Amino acid sequence: ISAVAGDVDFDGHITLTGSSKNVVLNYGNEIRTKDSGGTERTVLRAASNKLQYGWSYAGEVEFMGGGSYTPRITINTDGSTTFASNINFGDSHFIGDDSDDNLLIQGSASENIVIDSADDIVLDADGGDIVFKDDTTAIGRFKNNSGNFVIKSEGSDDDLIFKGNDGGSEITALTLDMSDAGSATFLDDIDLGGNINMTGSSKNIVLLYGNELRTKDSGGTQRTVLRAA
Repeated sequence: ISAVAGDVDFDGHITLTGSSKNVVLNYGNEIRTKDSGGTERTVLRAASNKLQYGWSYAGEVEFMGGGSYTPRITINTDGSTTFASNINFGDSHFIGDDSDDNLLIQGSASENIVIDSADDIVLDADGGDIVFKDDTTAIGRFKNNSGNFVIKSEGSDDDLIFKGNDGGSEITALTLDMSDAGSATFLDDIDLGGNINMTGSSKNIVLLYGNELRTKDSGGTQRTVLRAA
């Protein structure tokens, strides 16, 4: 049979035994299936250079594989999609679970992960910590400590370093030395709007300007000099 103009009803299977095992079902540009009661359930349609799949049941659409009738991809009734396992993209990019069942978004070697938003980027960690790692080793942390915002260097004796761009040159504006109880080294001037209050047991202030100690008035005019010469 090369062509059938009307309906063909089968109460069994269609078995293809020829060398060219193709079945072409034409219903305009659609392939339709019906259930045993004759109600149309699925449509496979070619439209506007698209392949469309329709499902008239109120339930889910499941795509099965793996040598069994196990759902691998499920399109839920609310339009969301559930994947039974990990998702692999080109260039070995990966979204899935890690060994601790955490969500893992992983790029392949020597390639970046770019998060680009037309508006803000919001990081919401209900555990209170955002941890920065380098090759699984924690190097820093943002932390909520009873409402206080904590910036922490994770490594033992690893400093906190603040850098910037001064006229095209990279500068280290401030270093907090964690191996020295957090002593601060500023690259240039420190302008204070208040007082310097000494609270430690060693209450010394050492101000070095070459071999001089200088003071200025509120207008910035130098008034006194204490010099070792």
